[in-house]
Amino acid sequence: MVACFDFIGVDFLDLNDILSRAWDFTVKLTRDIGNLIILFVLNLIPIVDLVFVGYCARIIRLGDSIDEPPRMTGFWDAFVDGLKVFFAALIYAFIPLLIVGVSLFPLVFRRGMVIWQRFPLQVFFIGVALWGSLLATVIGFLLFIVGAMGIIHMIKTGSFAKAFAVTEILSLIGEVGWGRYLGWLIVMYILSLVVASLNSIHWIVFAIASVFYAVFVARSAHYIYPRRSELVGNPLGRLEVAYE
Repeated sequence: MVACFDFIGVDFLDLNDILSRAWDFTVKLTRDIGNLIILFVLNLIPIVDLVFVGYCARIIRLGDSIDEPPRMTGFWDAFVDGLKVFFAALIYAFIPLLIVGVSLFPLVFRRGMVIWQRFPLQVFFIGVALWGSLLATVIGFLLFIVGAMGIIHMIKTGSFAKAFAVTEILSLIGEVGWGRYLGWLIVMYILSLVVASLNSIHWIVFAIASVFYAVFVARSAHYIYPRRSELVGNPLGRLEVAYE
């Protein structure tokens, strides 16, 4: 794992500390089986699962004021928070999705198009689809880097507009360190693939694992977010800066 991140200069001890602390927090879900079952059910139901998303946002926002996953209360407030996260993510995904839609349009609706019968145009439209998909992937990746911190910033500040305050977001990432931040994103992505693969074993296994994964991501997101701390003996041993 260390060798994988050498090229981006990740501070391994610090990243490992973040992940370790997030895991220690996450496993405490098992202390309250009733609450875990509620989270499991919420995460299964479409639209209602936004309540669970809001619960994870609550974990990010509460930060160091909690040392274990809180009980699921305030369902409506959690739903509203989840809705904000959903729309923020949707806005960030809009441009890549638009590019994919436009580039694939001729291929999807080619039937009945007389112009499609011309071979040079077939090659052209296929090329447009390929290049459009590549462009959407690159732009989507860049927006994902900014958007992930943007959503965390939105949750921490309680302001939806802060999800798109690009200058502040880039400054936040700079405080964290680009290597550390990208390393965190890569680890979260790899873990998401592992969790998704559990669906091949059984959907219940996947559903349970996804609850633990989401809480783990939320807690680690709290640790990766730079903030001003007056606490003596910063557990992460780094300067923390917040935007008022």
